[in-house]
Amino acid sequence: MVHHPTHYNRGIECWDYTTSHQMCFLQGNVVKYVTRFRDRDGLKDLYKAKQYLDKLIESEKIRAGLEPGPDDIRLEERERLLPTTESQEGPQSAPAKGNLEDITP
Repeated sequence: MVHHPTHYNRGIECWDYTTSHQMCFLQGNVVKYVTRFRDRDGLKDLYKAKQYLDKLIESEKIRAGLEPGPDDIRLEERERLLPTTESQEGPQSAPAKGNLEDITP
């Protein structure tokens, strides 16, 4: 059975919205993280949305025959820069919401 969290189901589920608008994976993840950030991981989710948006912009530049700019950073590099909530010692609490110094990549 599929779990339907309330932060994805306020009027329309995120996957229903993204598929009805024929969004690609990158677009869908931007919508997903922006939709849930207040209920899940706060600013961390906004940084994730920004990663996917940056990758989408980079992909669209390539598709349009434009060279990616120096500010276009690959998604894998951005993920490496994001803080994690787990370490080798085990799970830790996530940074307090609103504390930019703890989560700014």
